[in-house]
Amino acid sequence: MKSPANRSEIAVKMAIAAEATKPWNLVSPMDVQRKWAYRQLLFWAMLEIRLYCPLHGKFNADPVVWRTWYERGRIAGAIADWFHNLADYSSQDFEGFNEERFWQEHAHFCDSYPDGPFSAYRVRFDQYLGNGADSSQPDTVARLRPAK
Repeated sequence: MKSPANRSEIAVKMAIAAEATKPWNLVSPMDVQRKWAYRQLLFWAMLEIRLYCPLHGKFNADPVVWRTWYERGRIAGAIADWFHNLADYSSQDFEGFNEERFWQEHAHFCDSYPDGPFSAYRVRFDQYLGNGADSSQPDTVARLRPAK
């Protein structure tokens, strides 16, 4: 059985090969790489929503815990607000996707939630494209990057 990372890598290679075989499609490998990087961000967003979601775990009547859950729920909601359009565009192969607007919204959420995870998304995106100078998980990023 192949690991999830290997399956993801194989799927990316197959997508690149499929794009290259379409004579009407002038998408460059970098364009495919960008699509893949955005889809990886979407994956990370779903994971973070799960982590920030206050509905996991046992009930707790402590008001301090409730306040923490409330704040974490706000961050999870903000992540969902930011990424819901990306999910839609991803399902349509990014037809009409506006990258500039996406990153403007990113800046808004970074300002609105300075304690949230938003600043890490740009770093991850650049790492997926091979533009990141540093990586907190270099082996993971290198393993996930599709072959050029």
